[in-house]
Amino acid sequence: MVLWGDKLIDMKNIIEDKEFKITKAVYKGFPTDQWMVKVLRTWDDGEGYKGSDWRDVGVFDTKEECESWVQKQTLIKVEV
Repeated sequence: MVLWGDKLIDMKNIIEDKEFKITKAVYKGFPTDQWMVKVLRTWDDGEGYKGSDWRDVGVFDTKEECESWVQKQTLIKVEV
């Protein structure tokens, strides 16, 4: 429960990861020799504020290392 003005509301902050993707890493607009794992994260507070964005979750030297890491991961869904 959260006090919002003079109302007490029950906010359900839900964060959910939808998918992983592997891309070439970029630093300050320039491509590098490394690879990056990103996750599509969505959020919804139950009161109208919601959205999604790609988040960087790991940087590796090879694409194979990225693929191996992704295979060991689980997409999350949490209420905070």
